[in-house]
Amino acid sequence: MKLVVAVFVALMVPAAASSTVDLSGRWTLILTPGTRPGVATDMVDCVFTQKLERLVIKCGKGTGSMFGATRDRLFVFRTDLEKGWVTFSGELDGSSPTLHGAWYFVVPSASFTRNGTFTGVRLLKP
Repeated sequence: MKLVVAVFVALMVPAAASSTVDLSGRWTLILTPGTRPGVATDMVDCVFTQKLERLVIKCGKGTGSMFGATRDRLFVFRTDLEKGWVTFSGELDGSSPTLHGAWYFVVPSASFTRNGTFTGVRLLKP
């Protein structure tokens, strides 16, 4: 978890000369739990809005926003829940408009953690 926080903090610090790609648009995220690699268990459509290096992501219907940052081809975003948080981190594939990364779901009071991987496919670029 400390590594995810360190990456998040590093991405939030402005860069003097950054070649950040634009992640704005509609994406489908395909989430795979770590306990069953290779088996997609959930798909969710999200809208990414990017201003400079800041990201705002809204997924599904009626859910809150996730906030994060991107630099170069790397990104991280997170949302706080009532008793925990969910963090996504990864990178944009250099050869196609595809995201690859990992997700972490943590509820400290219940000593509950889940993690896995995800792939994101761009649906529409503004």
